[in-house]
Amino acid sequence: MEFLPPELVGRIFSFLDMRDLCAVRAVCRTWWEIANHDRFWRPLVTERGISERLLSGTNDNSHAILKNCKWANICFSYYQRVLTNWVQQRCKITRAPDSTDTTEIHLPYMVRVFEPPDHHFVEILELKGGDFVPLDKIRLPSDPMNDVSYDLTMNKNNVFVVYEWNKSIIFKLVDGSFRFDRALFFTDTGKFISCSKESDVDACIRLYSSMEQIFPVAVTEEIIWMYLLYPTFVVKGIYAYNYVKSEWVRALHPSSISPFPTLSTSDKYISWFFDRKFIVYSLKGAKAVSSGSRRNR
Repeated sequence: MEFLPPELVGRIFSFLDMRDLCAVRAVCRTWWEIANHDRFWRPLVTERGISERLLSGTNDNSHAILKNCKWANICFSYYQRVLTNWVQQRCKITRAPDSTDTTEIHLPYMVRVFEPPDHHFVEILELKGGDFVPLDKIRLPSDPMNDVSYDLTMNKNNVFVVYEWNKSIIFKLVDGSFRFDRALFFTDTGKFISCSKESDVDACIRLYSSMEQIFPVAVTEEIIWMYLLYPTFVVKGIYAYNYVKSEWVRALHPSSISPFPTLSTSDKYISWFFDRKFIVYSLKGAKAVSSGSRRNR
């Protein structure tokens, strides 16, 4: 690659993950200079939820012979601090109320919901300077017919969903705060009713309350993944629904009676064993992997 023009080398570097980008920096001075650019580091750092707000101050490299670009410096400052704290066994404890039910952490945010009597709230904390500090506390609507605790699903740091029975309420990050985006109600007829005005949610609860149950397992800026159960608590199907366009993206039904699916999610993929197959989809709905498994003989 030493004979390639720097522009082409930079194009190749743009496809590297953080580990490989660190590795190419160490090869030679030329590669270090090409890789030392915020356009490579900023996307890799921000997708991990790392920002200047997590640090009380970044390392000063003004006297170094080779000066890191801003976002490379933020990256190395953050991971150096994490490594130092791990080696020296230094940590800070963020205490949770006894009524805490479910907690999700996707840096720089911690989101948690509660059991009664605090189950009408969702609390958001933000990591600043090594501490999770309260950012917001949002009141959740109550259903007088089914006043139970909300559950929580979050697999990205800019959107989460709380849900109970047939309703799901989605919150999105806007200008540094999580705000109501919409409420979804799954009806007995197999359709979603979308409520985009927060002031209308209580009325929608009275209109569309149902004993149907949905279990959201992943949510993005446009799509929510969920599974549904029959009253006998076996899987009816796994679904992906584009709640912005109000259209179904995927509907996967088992060919035989299935127990609860074994699901795993990240900020990009969802995977599970379904119908004796291991399946991976992108959260956008595209199939990535599908491999069958044979019964033991």
